[in-house]
Amino acid sequence: ENRRTMTGLNRAPWMYRLGIPLFHVAAGVGILTVRPTLSAISVGLVLYVLRGFGITVGYHRYFTHESFRASRPVAFLLALLGGLAGQGRASWWVYRHRKHHRYTDRIGDPHSPRVGGFYHAHLGWLFRRSTPDDRFGETTLKNGWPRELRVLDRWIPVLFVAQGAVLYSLGGTAMVVWAYLVPTIVSWHLTFLVNSLYHVSGDRPLDTADDSQNNVFF
Repeated sequence: ENRRTMTGLNRAPWMYRLGIPLFHVAAGVGILTVRPTLSAISVGLVLYVLRGFGITVGYHRYFTHESFRASRPVAFLLALLGGLAGQGRASWWVYRHRKHHRYTDRIGDPHSPRVGGFYHAHLGWLFRRSTPDDRFGETTLKNGWPRELRVLDRWIPVLFVAQGAVLYSLGGTAMVVWAYLVPTIVSWHLTFLVNSLYHVSGDRPLDTADDSQNNVFF
């Protein structure tokens, strides 16, 4: 079991190396060739808000920082919404974000412009293989969760792809482009900008050891 899980995690960068470029290409072609419909735009906006809630409130505030308590059904819903945003499994996201806070803008930070440059902080870090320590950290983190969260964590990649198929069944290509591809990419890059741009540009009202900054766009 552990061996299969660790092998799968080790191959994850290949999903990103292939999936992220293909996602962008498909979205670009779709924007140029598929006319948006009101229903597709409406569904896309709703999904953007719900999945963004799953990332910011679920993955970030609840799972990473444990800022509040939630019942098991609410925690499951938050993990599901966050996973449907296409930013990886909760265990993968949470472990790396905690690591980012532990080593912010120092060696060990997964995505620091100071350490690896702007492209690395924005996108390049996603293409790096998980280390044994990362895989052990993810597994340890996940082992402390209820069973339903562990099962959901395993199936999130499948559910993320499946939502595209469901949207296609509801509204065809327009729904896939404008309710799935485009909102997902917008969500990705707004998240990536927190790691890249907002560590090199913005206001610094407090003198801290890291490069994090306030930005008018956030």
